[in-house]
Formats: sequence, structure tokens, C-alpha cells
Amino acid sequence: SSGINAEYGELFKAMKINKGVLFTILVFLLGINVSSSNYNTRSSEFECELCETVVVLLQKAVETNSTKEEIEKIVYKICTDLKIEKPDVCSGLVKEFGPVVMEAISPSLLTPDELCGYMSLCPQTNITPTHNMSFPKPKPPHVPPTPPNPNSPKKRILHLSDIHLDPLYQPGSNSDCGEPLCCRADNGPGNSTSAAGNWGNYNCDLNIAMWENLQTYLASLPPFDYVFWTGDSPPHNIWEQSQESQVQGVYNLTQTILQLFPNSSVFPCLGNHEGYPVNIFPLPPNDGWLLGPVGELWGKYWLDQNATASFQRAGYYTMLAEEGLRIIALNSNYCNNLNFILYANMTNPDPGGELEFLIQTLQYAEDNQEKVYIISHIPPGISDCLSPWAERFQQVVNRYEDTIVAQFYGHTHVDQFEVFYVQDGDEMRASNVAYISPSATTFTWLNPSFRIYVIDVPTKYLVDIETYYTDLVEANENDEPVWQLEYSTRSAYGMENLFPSDWNTVINQMETNRTMFDLYFTYYNHMVPPSCTGGCIADMICGMKSSTNQLYKDCLGEEIYNIRKQKLC
Repeated sequence: SSGINAEYGELFKAMKINKGVLFTILVFLLGINVSSSNYNTRSSEFECELCETVVVLLQKAVETNSTKEEIEKIVYKICTDLKIEKPDVCSGLVKEFGPVVMEAISPSLLTPDELCGYMSLCPQTNITPTHNMSFPKPKPPHVPPTPPNPNSPKKRILHLSDIHLDPLYQPGSNSDCGEPLCCRADNGPGNSTSAAGNWGNYNCDLNIAMWENLQTYLASLPPFDYVFWTGDSPPHNIWEQSQESQVQGVYNLTQTILQLFPNSSVFPCLGNHEGYPVNIFPLPPNDGWLLGPVGELWGKYWLDQNATASFQRAGYYTMLAEEGLRIIALNSNYCNNLNFILYANMTNPDPGGELEFLIQTLQYAEDNQEKVYIISHIPPGISDCLSPWAERFQQVVNRYEDTIVAQFYGHTHVDQFEVFYVQDGDEMRASNVAYISPSATTFTWLNPSFRIYVIDVPTKYLVDIETYYTDLVEANENDEPVWQLEYSTRSAYGMENLFPSDWNTVINQMETNRTMFDLYFTYYNHMVPPSCTGGCIADMICGMKSSTNQLYKDCLGEEIYNIRKQKLC
């Protein structure tokens, strides 16, 4: 192992690696992208070269029969010697992720360019679907949606996502502690600029005070018919978690949501942060420590018997919300590019049998004239979702475009949408929309937010979207959060309806109307107004148009994509 250590040292020294970039690479290799609030990050040529170098060296260590302990010591040494993280964080990360990562980087599974491509640090190779999806019945002729009667009855859906509640948040503690998550007593007191506020801090997760205040505000609103809770309950202290802490985090929030909405139908799903280690979800039936107790808990309150059994087996389920409306909750960890379990069998076109389950459920819904809402955590169009899976999923969505009314996601923490397109004769036609809800957590540099969808009861179409937030700076200054309507989607963008074609029109307008785009970008960041110019605008527009990461890259152009910095905005 001494030779390997020397080789690492010489290579990294010669490359004059920026410590921040190296941390990002190691974080990706360990499956823990915790350093950015914008999860839809893009690779650069340098980062690709660095990733492949690290993988080559680790694979060489595996081939030379270095023990797991020896290899973990190498990674720990890099982490501590370059002061990428504090020793206790380095130790925790290596201990948690070492076994999974070492299995994933086995030379017999993937080459360095393939592995780094799947992690979106390099251009992906072999990204085309292994096969076209097959369906039980041919697609019927498309029927364009008809605007609902404005006087018809309405229902309301609350969407909560990415709460990331941190029960150890300590007001006055150091928010700039040099660890992935700060604002805890162990971080020591902060100074005049770094002291954590009573109601939260932009560099930290949601605290209990703000969470309880949000509950009070939600209780003051008219009742919700449905609640979509799309995952990521635990805080970002990913180096010191356990199976027990992950289950307990879900349990705690379940009890709160149950008490807050006793008369609402709640449809939950898992995020990537519920896994242990974070992002790691084994294929069924090997994840019983999480799916078993969580499924039992949710089955006690919200899921029916069949949905509970399906969830406990693989983390996805379906339920009839009301006559004519079906909910399909997917486990997006089967497309998570940081779920290294998937790399052991990348030739499997359908991990967990989820896409086949989706097809059969959608066919049943089509046969019975049901409309469908899909809820999940990771949106299919960002780099965090493996393109081969996303491309197969896109085929399914386009086949059942008249059955799927809309899709609802979280994960990115920002306010986004993705439009799906289908080939219709000589033209590409907008076929579906994925709504990505802003996060409740402030991590990082975001105001706490939630969203309400207003739906037309007879048709199940969305008729408006209301997004709410509270200004964290003002909450800390005045020692009281003030929740307010951030915007109504139809009013803000001048939309007559919320059909896919309407969203395509919005995208076209943003490409030429800078005022409209700037408004979108302000909402994107929960009213925290950074600027977006040049390449940032192209990045945002292409993200709106792309239901897979490969389509995003095609939109920007491969050459631009390969040299693009991770943070454009």
C-alpha cells in the first residue's frame, strides 16, 4: 500500500489540484453530493480527467489485492492531508461509503470513463437505451386536453419536499464550521457574521423552530384534500448517520404530518437521503431495514394493503386517490446516479422492476379511464438520474401521455419544471410536465418554501399552482417568520391553462423576454436573487426543455457541456 500512497501523492501534487474541486470529486466517488444547493451540476473537462485518474488508481489498488482497509486508509489520507474535511468527517465518510464504493469501482464492472460518465463527471458513453420499451397495447390517438370549466369544483394538494429537519440546530452556533453541515453546538459559537439565527441559516438545514412555525401557518390555511410528501427527511450530516437514525427521522416527520393533516389523504415517497449510506438503496428484496418499518408505519395511517406490500418490497406503490384519479409513487433511487448498487449490473434495463410496474399500472388506468399523478423524488431530466433509465421512463410517459396528468418531484431544492416532448409527425410536441417543488430546508442559500396545487375535480387537470415562502433574513431580524404567497403560476406567467403546450409557450417566451426569465430565476431561488446571464440562461432554458440529462446535453451542445463549469449561476 505504500507504493499506492506514493503514487497518489505524486499524481495529485503534479496536477496541482484545487482542494475544493478534489473534495467534489471525492464526494461524488463516495456518493455524497453535499457541497452544492444546485443538484443539477455539470461537469468540466478537468473534473472528468481527475475523476478518471482517481478511479484508475483505486481500480489498480483493487487489482493488486490491496485490502479494503488499505484502500480506505488511502482515501482517508487524501481527505485529511489536503484538509478537504476535518478528520472526524473524513473518517465517517470513509467508514460509511468505503465498502459500497469499493464494490462499485471493481474493474470487472465498469471502465473509468463509464463510471465517471454515469456520475456526470464525464461525457457518458453507451447512453442509448438497451432496447425500446414494449407495451401491452398500442398507443391510442392523442386527444388534446380541453380547458376545464372555471366554475367546476376544485381540490387542493399540498406539496412538501426536502424538509431535511435538523433537531440539533443550535441558535448562535457557528454556521461556517468547515463541515458539510454546521449550526450545531459541537461547531462552537459563531461571530457577528457566522452566528446561526433563531429561525435558521442559509448554510444549514431547517431547524425545529421554523418547522413548527411552518406547521402553524399550514394549519391556518383551508384544509388540503391531498398531501404529497416527496422525501428527504434527514439532515445533511451524512458522515455520522445510521440505519436507526434514518428510520427515526422518517418516523418523527410522519407523526408530525399525521397530526397536522388528520383528514387529508397523504401520499409519501422516499428521497435519496433516507438511504444509509445516503443515496445507497439495494435492489429488492435487500433493503428491509428501511422499507419494512417505514412501510409498516405508512401502511398504518395512509397506504392500503396492496400499496404497503408493494412499498415494503421495492419502495414504490400505487393507490386510487378518488374515483378516476390514481397516484403512482415511484422510488427514484433506481435511477440515482450516486446509488452505487446500480453499477454492479448496469445492463439491467429495469432495476427493481419499477418500469414494468409503471407500465402495467398505467395500462390499467388507461383501460379504466383513470387519470394519474406520478410522485417521486429525483426528477428524470437532471444529471442525478441515470440517462438510460430516464430515456426508458420518457418512452413510458409519452406512451401514456393522455393518462398522466402531471408529475411531482423535489430533490433539487429549487423551483423548476421539465417539459417532455414526443415526436408527432414532423414536429416535436410537448406531451407532459414534471413539476419540481422548492424545498422546505434552507440548505443552501434558499428561503423555506412549500407549494399548493389547485386541481379541477371533473377532469383532474391542474388549474393553478401557488408557491409560498418566508424571508429568512427578515425572520431573524424581526424574530418572527412571515409566510406569504410568492406567486401564482398562471398569473406570473400569463398562462391560460397549465397544459404541456402552455408550458412550451412559456419556455419560448423566456428565450426572448429577459424580464420574464429574470422573474423565473428569482422564483427558482426562493426569492434569493442571484444574477443569471450568458451561459446560465442557456443552462436554465435547456433544463426546462429536457426530460433526460442526455437531452439537456444535446440542447447545450456536447462541446459546451464538456467545458462547462459546475456552477453557472
